[in-house]
Amino acid sequence: MFFPRFDPRDFPPFALRSTNTIRLDSFLTLYMLFLFFYFWVKTFIRWFCLRTNIRLPVVLKKVVTFSQLLYKDARFCKKPTKYKRKDLQMCPQKKGTCFRVGKTTPKKPNSANRPYARVILSTKKYINCHIPGETHNLRKFSTVLVRGGRVPDIPGIKYRVIRGKFDLVGLVAKKTARSKYGVKNFKRL
Repeated sequence: MFFPRFDPRDFPPFALRSTNTIRLDSFLTLYMLFLFFYFWVKTFIRWFCLRTNIRLPVVLKKVVTFSQLLYKDARFCKKPTKYKRKDLQMCPQKKGTCFRVGKTTPKKPNSANRPYARVILSTKKYINCHIPGETHNLRKFSTVLVRGGRVPDIPGIKYRVIRGKFDLVGLVAKKTARSKYGVKNFKRL
């Protein structure tokens, strides 16, 4: 088969293109150049204004839409933090009196008897508290100090009793984690 040889001199660069295509190509090229230079000029002006503490021109600031202005307060207002231990009334601890002392069972996979106390706080609120440790000496009308802290496997109990305060004695047998169970270091005494 015979293939005619392609001679670039027979086809000038724009011979096969229409004039509209030529205009469109040149327009797109100019537009891309404009965008490129506009971006770099804008970036330089912002950098210069930051370095010299000059206020940024209004033209270079971001345009705010009407809906952004409408919901500005809703977007920037800080959500109130949810306080889970409401009965403590933003206090770290509260003093209370035991109203009932008993045992309850935990949630499904666990099985045991967990000690708890129904406490009347100094603010006249009734709450259920977990008694940490293995044994305790709490009775009805014992005075205790209550802190926040839920027990994961007992539903409805969001507070714990602090050991070693008021009528609740600490665990004497504890050698590690003594601060959680109100035990002094007897070696130092």
